[in-house]
Amino acid sequence: DALYGFDVVPETAVGRGAGDHPSGGYNPVRGEAVIDFANGLLDEIAPVATGSWSQVVRLWPTYVGSTMQLELLLESGSPTSLQVPSLFVGSIGQLGPPSATSKAPSATTPPRVSDKGRIILRHNGLHLVLEIDREHPIGSKSKSGIKDITVESALTAILDMEDSVAAVDAEDKVRVYRNICGVMKGTLEAPFVKNGKPAVRRPRPDVWLRDRNGCACYLPGRVVSLVRNVGHHMFTDMVLTSDSRTVPEGFVDCLVTVAAALHDLRGTSALMNSRRGSVYIVKPKMHGPREVALTTTLFGRVEEFFGLRRNTIKMGIMDE
Repeated sequence: DALYGFDVVPETAVGRGAGDHPSGGYNPVRGEAVIDFANGLLDEIAPVATGSWSQVVRLWPTYVGSTMQLELLLESGSPTSLQVPSLFVGSIGQLGPPSATSKAPSATTPPRVSDKGRIILRHNGLHLVLEIDREHPIGSKSKSGIKDITVESALTAILDMEDSVAAVDAEDKVRVYRNICGVMKGTLEAPFVKNGKPAVRRPRPDVWLRDRNGCACYLPGRVVSLVRNVGHHMFTDMVLTSDSRTVPEGFVDCLVTVAAALHDLRGTSALMNSRRGSVYIVKPKMHGPREVALTTTLFGRVEEFFGLRRNTIKMGIMDE
């Protein structure tokens, strides 16, 4: 959808007939342009040793010694591989060579097993998942059988409690807290309408695979969430002291953030955030070492309050 449904591939790139299909369904003209774009992207970041991705008709993992490598077959019948074999991370599903008997694989012989699975590549620390399914309407139109490519865009993301949200009172802030808790529990959902049809956006599950050594491992389906609390200089009346004085809003943010993260730390969440048993809090607008020291003290007190080990809360310092 990131290509087909938006203007990354402009209408002018596919010529006449690039708009919505008269029936409102899949437009094969635009679909072909998206497939060409995807092949060009793979040529750029994971080029093959000979030929190009637009010429690939099959791809599958194969063992060379004790390590798997990615083998590809061009439409000419020539086998090839990645220019940088280490870009191949692993695979999952039914992916095999074209024939069980042919000494030299042919582009026209049927695959030994059904082409349906995933190939995982890694470039500059970020992953690409090639979804292969020749029975899918899009995969059947692609020479390689690739129906979709999922690109990992980032390793971390900041959930902002400050500048990116308009939380002007306690009611607004509770909505922010509720969303943060939903992220930590892995249950947050966001309904929306696209092309007149209702849909729901929710966290992606992890992707399990066999790595190059044949070992089972997983690729995280989500970024690691860092929570940005407000700065030390903001006070709130949503919590008052015994003598009715306002309190630093960042103190409340820290307590609620860690309380929400307990679902993740204790393994009761539907999905995992931290892979190291930590809570990540970004602290903005700290003007020098004294305010950093105040944050360190605050984190230590909160850890004691919740009975967490020392340094469970990790600090992200914003130099503003």
